[in-house]
Amino acid sequence: MFIFGWLMPTPLPSFSRPGFARRLSLRALLFLLLCLAGLSTRAQSWQWVSQAAARPSSSGSFANRTATDAAGNVYVAGYFQQSISLGSISLTSPDESNMFVAKLDPSGQYQWAVQVAGASPSGLALDAAGNVYLAGTFGGERHTVTFGSTTLTNNDPGQYPSPDVFVAKLNGTGQWQWAVKAGGPDADFGVDLALDGAGDVYVTGHFASASASFGSTTLVNGVAQPGPYNYNIFVAKLNAAGQWLWASKAGGANTDQASGLAVDGNGGVYITGTYASNPATFGTYPLTGSGFSNLFVAKLTAATGTWQWASKSGGTGYGYGVRLATDASGNVYVAGNFSGTLTFGTATVTTGSSTSSFSEVYVAKLNPSGQWQWASKAGGSSDDMVQGIAVDAAGNAFVAGSFRSPTAAFGTLTLTNSTPMPAGFTYTESDLYVAKLNASGQWQWASKATGTRGEDASDVALDASGNVLVSGEFYSGRLTAGSSVLPSNGYGSNVLVAKLNAAGAWQWATSNVGSSGYYTNGVARDTNGNLYAVGNFSGTVSFGTTTLVSTGEADLFVGKLDASGQWLWAVQGGGEGYESSSAVALDAAGNVYVSGSFGSLSADFGSFSLTNNDNTRGSYATDDVFVGKLNASGQWQWVSKGGGPDSDYSNHVAVDAAGRVYVCGSGNSSPLTFGSTTLPNSTSSYNAYVARLDGSTGAWQWAGQVGGAGRDEATSMAFDATGNLYLTGSFSGAGVAFGNTTLTSSGEGDIFLGQLSPAGQWQWALRAGGRYDDFGGRMAVDAAGNLYLTGSFHGPTATFGTISLASTSTDSSDVFVARVPSGVANWQWAVKAGGAGDDYGYALATDGAGGVYVGGNFFGPTASFGSISLANTVANPLDDPTSDLFVAKLAAANGQWLGAVKAGSAGYDGAYGLVTDPAGSVFVAGYVGAGASFGSIPATSSLDYGNGFVAKLSGFVTAAKPRSSADGQLTAYPNPFADQLTLRVDAPVATATLTLRDALGRTVRQQLVGVPATREASVSVAALPAGLYFLSIDAVNYHGVVPVTRR
Repeated sequence: MFIFGWLMPTPLPSFSRPGFARRLSLRALLFLLLCLAGLSTRAQSWQWVSQAAARPSSSGSFANRTATDAAGNVYVAGYFQQSISLGSISLTSPDESNMFVAKLDPSGQYQWAVQVAGASPSGLALDAAGNVYLAGTFGGERHTVTFGSTTLTNNDPGQYPSPDVFVAKLNGTGQWQWAVKAGGPDADFGVDLALDGAGDVYVTGHFASASASFGSTTLVNGVAQPGPYNYNIFVAKLNAAGQWLWASKAGGANTDQASGLAVDGNGGVYITGTYASNPATFGTYPLTGSGFSNLFVAKLTAATGTWQWASKSGGTGYGYGVRLATDASGNVYVAGNFSGTLTFGTATVTTGSSTSSFSEVYVAKLNPSGQWQWASKAGGSSDDMVQGIAVDAAGNAFVAGSFRSPTAAFGTLTLTNSTPMPAGFTYTESDLYVAKLNASGQWQWASKATGTRGEDASDVALDASGNVLVSGEFYSGRLTAGSSVLPSNGYGSNVLVAKLNAAGAWQWATSNVGSSGYYTNGVARDTNGNLYAVGNFSGTVSFGTTTLVSTGEADLFVGKLDASGQWLWAVQGGGEGYESSSAVALDAAGNVYVSGSFGSLSADFGSFSLTNNDNTRGSYATDDVFVGKLNASGQWQWVSKGGGPDSDYSNHVAVDAAGRVYVCGSGNSSPLTFGSTTLPNSTSSYNAYVARLDGSTGAWQWAGQVGGAGRDEATSMAFDATGNLYLTGSFSGAGVAFGNTTLTSSGEGDIFLGQLSPAGQWQWALRAGGRYDDFGGRMAVDAAGNLYLTGSFHGPTATFGTISLASTSTDSSDVFVARVPSGVANWQWAVKAGGAGDDYGYALATDGAGGVYVGGNFFGPTASFGSISLANTVANPLDDPTSDLFVAKLAAANGQWLGAVKAGSAGYDGAYGLVTDPAGSVFVAGYVGAGASFGSIPATSSLDYGNGFVAKLSGFVTAAKPRSSADGQLTAYPNPFADQLTLRVDAPVATATLTLRDALGRTVRQQLVGVPATREASVSVAALPAGLYFLSIDAVNYHGVVPVTRR
């Protein structure tokens, strides 16, 4: 057995992130993580579908090179995943790795953009005619990459080819002119590129191949055993037509790497980088080394590639040459990072931190003969980096990078980091900086751009007027550069291009636009037929004529629709972190109540602001509970918070006839505080809670909890006509007290259902479930006081009093619906639905006419609802897990299935909220993927993943017959899981890399493990918050992924 701990991801709402089926190819998962796709059904009963409008955006993108032309236009090259919107230009690719090149006018407006799937840029330059030249690498996912009409084939024939070098040219309108490659069968990288006045092209990098070809020139690696990470340096020249003219190498018997290149106007070519060889030889010039990181600067002739000189720093520290530039006199300026003490001729720089693992920035000047002239440093007590340097005609140097120190000194100038330093840490998130030195190496000014989740500059350039252009990235959260405020597009990194004037004042900043997704988690209906939907979104989303832009990773939204599905208004709440609303309820006066969780240090709800109880993690915080009230016009009336220093969630909100507001969920904090009520937690697990607030003021009135040794969670509430409160959820362990009633779970987690008085006193409690994890979802009470509950149970059987339900498959979950009659604390009937895959019941409503409706999703080839069978849109969903959503109807009297309808496509879809009207229509809330359809009605939003919707449904029809599926090789059980998860690989695997990703594709843990002969391994997952995760295994002979759910 192998057991390892997981890095905790950004928590997701525990009830609004469903579990998946279990079998999936690795490539399919990578698409699924970013493309949770859509719905179809042949039912004709869907009346309309309403969605917000959103443009797709990459979940990971950045600009890493920039250049300017004589007219002040800006050119950037960078990277994006799957899709990106640059101004009005959208680029889309199925690949995880895509290069883009774009042109912006002097005011920052995008003019054109092109892409290449499977390539990554690292060098960018322009000629006098406005042609664009790029260098970089390609490989990994693709054997070939295409630049216009030119296709390059990788030198490595393996399944995942090692990188090769490319150099390519576009004209001024973004049309590819040519592309060439270089390298060998191992990893070879092109890292920078420059042009001379004649239009010839110079590229540098490093190669791990035993031999690397540059046209007719072959360079032989000097390392005794060439291969990954054993690099020699190369510099090569091409003419303007892309023909290789010469190639030279440098290095020794260890690993040596180039990182920057520049040319002067006098026939000189200069490179910088890092060497570990002792010695590293540059032609006839050997440099001795003192460790694994020694910086160098070297010169070659442009005509022949003959080495002219090589210089290094001295001292006892480590140095890295990052980028360099030249002035009109042939002087060379190099910028890089160092730790410890370095000497540059007579100049000495020393880091301010005593910790050698932290680095600072240096800038140094050499004369044309390679002699050090001066050196200056910048930074603070933590990691501070430089990524770009440019020099003007007067010899002033401009550098750009990032600093993680609380403060960073640039001579006598000090920049203060905008993000609080977490308790117990010596660094925080990075802020971006741009700074200027004069020709003597004295700092003149320093400017920063700020956010809360990290910002980095990757390159800097100057235009003819002396303005400074910078490219880079910023992460979830807003970026502020002077008066420019850029919203994040959600999760991951965002492209940044910005301009400063010669004095260091920000002029403008721009980024990619779009949304990373939005999710609808709940719906309610007022007496006039208007609908209210809640959920969360990231990036920019339009709800009818109202456009919302998320403040950080994700904001919650509350929206109102009329009876025909037209958006009337939408409002948001949130901060720099992740917020979500999980439920919505209405009172008799039409006021709207929402609950959820917020993970920002502070979150704004209109004019109200909540401060998180966790303020020790810098820019991050654990989740706290919020409850808010809006009037019918969408204006926030009050917002209240609950929780403690750890992760606490709300799953549901409800309002009784007296206007009192109730919220339930789970909390891991000790104590868990709701106003003046404090709930202790003596375990390291979650306890279920329920609390009441005054509907007029939002003041907490009381709170209670359910807690045992295991994990406990409250998921739903309902009221009867006399004001009694019903609460359901899941619990685990023995002797869990519900007032005077004690329940013991029969497995890893059982369902509980109980009644409380309006004052919060337990009246009775029931359990249901079986051997594995089972949970109670939404419930409702009809006019006669009968109670109906849906949820899921994981085989082989689950008991509801004397009623036993057998799961369709012993290794998957089925849906259940059960009834408790009015005035009797006992299960009256319970029925199941499902198929061979995992099936989940999330939403439930009654119609007042003897009908009960349930919504959720199913992952198997088919799902049976009594004699009614629904077929998954995907032929083999167990091999490539996808879910279709379903809505089904039962008879309230006996639980007989009366009808079922589905919607789905080759992706992930679910129904999470249901409400009915007096006419018998059902309104469904949830989220689907791109290309979804509801019967004959196509969905309008086509984000890569996470398209929220509200839809109207009338009547039911039986769907198509089941399709066959093939067995997979990877399983995880139990699923949903509690504190431990067992992975079985039915394939011969010795060692493998395990990667855990959350529902939005973010890697939260990665580790190399050994798989024992039993082919089963247990994973400790006790510290994870509730939600959906993807556990992937990547071995030489096997790749697979299994979606898993933490309850």
